[in-house]
Amino acid sequence: MSNPFDTFKRHAEPLSKALLTAFPNGITPSYETIHAPAHGEPISNQQKSELKEVVHFLVNEGYARQSTVNQTHIVMTQKGLGWLGITDDLLKPIDNPYSTLL
Repeated sequence: MSNPFDTFKRHAEPLSKALLTAFPNGITPSYETIHAPAHGEPISNQQKSELKEVVHFLVNEGYARQSTVNQTHIVMTQKGLGWLGITDDLLKPIDNPYSTLL
């Protein structure tokens, strides 16, 4: 029997990486999107269920949220970025000398 933390990590790491790569846009959290299995590689219902549980965990705990632009996507939240070590300093808007013209 596998360790539940290993199971979580097996899905959470590529999911987090995909969310971070797409940020500020979202991703569709399907097994095919996250794990990119080889064409024809069988995917068990257990594997899909495990990923769904990790997605639900991230959303329910506030690390990700459903996109307001595309309802099939999830988007990393500020809390999720902090969980991955992205600091508030990186999220602050840069000073734009032309901002008064906008």
